[in-house]
Amino acid sequence: MASIRGRVVKSIMRRSDPMGLGAGLTPATISKARRRLDGMSWLAKLYRVRVAPVTAGSVPAEWVVPGGAKDQRVILYIHGGAWCLGSPKASRGFAASIASVCRTRVLSVGYRLAPENPFPAGLCDCIEAYRWLVNVQGVSPNNIIVLGDSSGGNLALALLVALRREADPVPAGAVVLSPPTDLARTGASHKAMAKKDALFSRLSEAGIEEIAKNYVGDHDRTDPLISPLYADLSGLPRSSCMWGKRRFCSTIPSALPGVPARQGPTPRSLCGRKCSISSTCLRQSCRKPALPSRVSQTSSPNSGRQGQIAGKFTHPSSNRVLCAPNAARCRQRLACLPKNSMGREMKILSYTLGLILAVTTAGQVQAKVSQVEAARLETDLTPLGGIRAGNADGSIPPWTGGLTVPPAGYEPGRHMINPYPQDKPEFTITSVNLDRYKDKLSAGQQALLKLYPTYKLPIYETRRSCALPERVYEANKRNALTATMTEDNNGLNDALLGSPFPVPQSGAEVIWNHRLRYRGFKFRRYFAASLVNRDGSYDLIRGKDFGIFHYSGPGIGQIGDVTDIKQLKNVFVSYLNFITYPPRSAGSIVLVLDTINAKELPRQAWLYNPGTRRVLKAPDIAYDNPAPQTDGLAPADTFDIYNGATDRYTFDMKPMKEMYIGYNAYELISGKQKYSDLIRPNHLNQDFSRYELHRTFVVDAKLKEGSRHVYGRRVFYVDEDGFNIALVDVYDTRGALWRLQDGPVVSYYEIPMCSSALELAHDLQSGKYLVFGLKGEERPSESNPSGIDNSMFTPDAIRRLGAQ
Repeated sequence: MASIRGRVVKSIMRRSDPMGLGAGLTPATISKARRRLDGMSWLAKLYRVRVAPVTAGSVPAEWVVPGGAKDQRVILYIHGGAWCLGSPKASRGFAASIASVCRTRVLSVGYRLAPENPFPAGLCDCIEAYRWLVNVQGVSPNNIIVLGDSSGGNLALALLVALRREADPVPAGAVVLSPPTDLARTGASHKAMAKKDALFSRLSEAGIEEIAKNYVGDHDRTDPLISPLYADLSGLPRSSCMWGKRRFCSTIPSALPGVPARQGPTPRSLCGRKCSISSTCLRQSCRKPALPSRVSQTSSPNSGRQGQIAGKFTHPSSNRVLCAPNAARCRQRLACLPKNSMGREMKILSYTLGLILAVTTAGQVQAKVSQVEAARLETDLTPLGGIRAGNADGSIPPWTGGLTVPPAGYEPGRHMINPYPQDKPEFTITSVNLDRYKDKLSAGQQALLKLYPTYKLPIYETRRSCALPERVYEANKRNALTATMTEDNNGLNDALLGSPFPVPQSGAEVIWNHRLRYRGFKFRRYFAASLVNRDGSYDLIRGKDFGIFHYSGPGIGQIGDVTDIKQLKNVFVSYLNFITYPPRSAGSIVLVLDTINAKELPRQAWLYNPGTRRVLKAPDIAYDNPAPQTDGLAPADTFDIYNGATDRYTFDMKPMKEMYIGYNAYELISGKQKYSDLIRPNHLNQDFSRYELHRTFVVDAKLKEGSRHVYGRRVFYVDEDGFNIALVDVYDTRGALWRLQDGPVVSYYEIPMCSSALELAHDLQSGKYLVFGLKGEERPSESNPSGIDNSMFTPDAIRRLGAQ
């Protein structure tokens, strides 16, 4: 039963004709009604909510952002108004309430209105806004909920159908409020409830028909994009529906999402707060699910987009969200809902949105993709996960397989040689011509060019040289269908050998791909590193490291002896670092066992001190704890550009971007140049560097509220071919640009695999920089060498090694 306040408001609306539609639907009355709706926007309560106009592609829209919003989630709101009224401004109050309660950003779409713009104009605008969110804003479809009110509910359902028809990734779910689903008007409520509908009670039967005609025009009204009643709605995401018992469109079909199947097309009327996902009332509110920031539900082993949440919310035939079966408890809970200014209906709606948002994140982040998406790794995507085609102007070529065999002249056991010795720079970027190319340079690159007149970027022809073994490509295809992250993004399930998420849907997945990218199985490397002062002075550190990538084998003792990630016992790499120079540090050993799920077991590390000949547990080789002899330029999680746990940052994926990044810079590691020729004040000798234009995934990582790290923000630029982080713009906790990390990518063609040639960290304030991974004057590295096994990676083993 409606509240007294609700009955009074409805009575006033029926009697006063607030929209002025009683005179009929003419251009004049429609225009007047639009002005009235927009003029009422001042009534909207925008407490602690920020409203910002935006253009979503070519569609006007509004961001409604509450304080404490979770950036990775978005509610795409499509307003109502009989397809001819309404706007983001007019619906600002409703959008603000939803944003505040769910603590989630809302994008309110200003789609084109009828009769000036009949079908399919409004639907096309909604599709464009959704694609803008996914493709331009980088929001994962798994983090989008579509909310539609009245005619906006019709557009929301049509949007889902259209996305599936066009093979676009569908959102995580949808909530629709009294949506017209049958514009052929075969349902009884179109006549029985027309005079009881508070919004349209002053319209005649002909007036209601005029609404439909203005929108549909001469199109077939049984088109599923016009009347979702006639669509096959199987396979669409979770959907929840709320119907008002006195709405003229309150008749809904049994074919709508989640309604238990019934034979024949006989429509079914719902009353009160009944909904299409259950034959009883909207019981999502019965269990009072926590809002997204306080999700506590746990997943069943088969949880996910098609699974159950705690075994309590899924209809067995439709896999749609249902609710608790206790009707008496439901009525009791509904009666006890707080009667604040939101009203009971808003409370129920907010709980529904909260539940769907919670379902998309509870237990596991649903990273695995559909069979259709995974099949793209054999068509428009490379088996590595990048775009197979080149770019529009040909400056980025198609991927044709990369370097899979060493070039002529390469001798096994020696340093790699440059496979492109004939290439010359096409042009050079300096501080003089920076403005011409800055749209393809990171903020850190631009800062270096402005700081140092001697710094330059020689730009070469783009060569997509990255390649991996065929068995890794096959693993990528398997992982795309099975791999998932844990709810905090800090653990991994059901992946082996290849990139866990070759078709990434979020920034966290891109970072996981970098951490677990294929780098062979066992290795022994010899390296030099140095902190270079502003005047160019430096002291070398020399050493060797070796290890086993258990995940990348996959194997614990040998390749192929692992068939499940659980067999790795939560360790994906065993790593040992041995310092040989300078004498004061020689003999120091670091042992690291890096874990897959850092929440279950943090990284394990030990230090051997040659002075005391003792092995000590080292819990501080993680996060922002600085490495020794680096003057703070190398927090522990910056080696390999980024490593370790991901729990202190949010990782938002932005649109892919073409960038000039270090690539195929073999001259830096070929052994032809002495370190004294490479190391210069402020930066390396750029005559031996090589930069190319490549597409990159862009991941914006921001420090979570309450977490600690010296880096407040990191913007990662990740090569599309192989998921190597090539550049990082580093900001301090005040938001000021502080450092630049540069990791030029090369193809290690003798394996084959792709990784950094070396690593650079520039401090833009002190003028110092750190270079790690110099190889030219060291012994050549070894891939899959003999003599390395698990027995070497224990505290007792490093004590014995240090005593030798």
